Amino acid sequence: MNTIFDETLETVGESLHSVDAKAFGRLLDDCEKALRNGGSIIVSGLGKNVPVCEKFVGCREGL
Repeated sequence: MNTIFDETLETVGESLHSVDAKAFGRLLDDCEKALRNGGSIIVSGLGKNVPVCEKFVGCREGL
């Protein structure tokens, strides 16, 4: 069981380190501005679309 978690953590770590921090920060800023101004964020191409969409809804409720 630990092997699965270790592999998952490694994959997540690799993903996080592959993202340009400045570009990601700009993306987050732009998303926040869109939501604050009544806009929407459309997400496609994700395998786990329902959990991701639920996160967006939760974020929007916190604004």
